[in-house]
Amino acid sequence: MKHILCTLLVFLTSTSLFGQNQEFSYFTPAQIQTIKASVEKKALIFLKELESTSYQSPGSQEYLLDTFKAQETARMTMDLAESNAAMNEVTNNLYKDYDKILNKYYNRLKTLLSPEDQKILIQAQRAWLTYQTAERELIITLMSENYSGGGAITSNISTYLICDLLFKRTHEIGDYYQMVADTKANGE
Repeated sequence: MKHILCTLLVFLTSTSLFGQNQEFSYFTPAQIQTIKASVEKKALIFLKELESTSYQSPGSQEYLLDTFKAQETARMTMDLAESNAAMNEVTNNLYKDYDKILNKYYNRLKTLLSPEDQKILIQAQRAWLTYQTAERELIITLMSENYSGGGAITSNISTYLICDLLFKRTHEIGDYYQMVADTKANGE
């Protein structure tokens, strides 16, 4: 019975990562507004540092700023999380932010490539999506009580592991985009 409950919990937690709109939040609108305002201030400082310490194209700087904002928002919100469910909400929101970032820079990278090279990018992304689906299933399996021992934190671990797949791919696509955007900006 514990195995079934644990599997159901992991499944429900992981499925909430993929498009379900949460009406309930563990964080008040005032907390969220304060965090957003603080992140915007920190983002301005971060952008000034980027502009003064290294040369990167505006598109490359925008990518770094987008990921900075997503990470900083998650960090500040996580500081307020008082339960496993609240921590999962933070991770789910970070997943949504990174999904938007991945799609934004995948599409931008695609526009910088020739039609022939776009096909290679599309093929690689489809292969990654297949891998992500299989890996997600493996994570859910391994987080079952049979393999993980269960426990309240199991949902946090599975949620993070599933998100980590997206984080890694977003950074890969972001790195590719920065390389190509910076090269084109330099006229090479």
